[in-house]
Amino acid sequence: MADPIDAIRAEASRIEAEAAAAARGHEAAAKPWRRLSLWLGLPIAVLAAAAGVSTFSDHPVTAGILEVIVAIGTALVAFMSPGERHLRHDEACHGYEALRNDARIFREVECAVEADPEDLAEQLRGLNQRRNHLNGDSPALAASARGAAAAGAASGARPG
Repeated sequence: MADPIDAIRAEASRIEAEAAAAARGHEAAAKPWRRLSLWLGLPIAVLAAAAGVSTFSDHPVTAGILEVIVAIGTALVAFMSPGERHLRHDEACHGYEALRNDARIFREVECAVEADPEDLAEQLRGLNQRRNHLNGDSPALAASARGAAAAGAASGARPG
């Protein structure tokens, strides 16, 4: 019969690897949303200021054109919510990184000093519950982010 502590370590290792891959995926997913937030938000703010100046400088046509552009840009930001999407992926990345670290410490330290398989199994169930919670609460990953996670996993790269 297999040693229960070896089985517990093996499952902790799987949780660690899955958490590392998920962290890489969310890190990859957060980057384009951050860039989009900056690339849309900053020009909209500048154009809004220019529209205000044009209004008071007796350039109604210029002001009107700028106001339409600002309205379209603001609608895009409101609809796409790039800042919020960046934040959600970033939070998921950090959650998975914490799970990865805790799984590694559990596997390397707790399993080495704790002799009772029942206690270790209970701790493993806690790690699994955290993984399931993160899996349920994290935003979906686009195919490109899943590819980045898989490529990182294959190379052994760690996120962050």
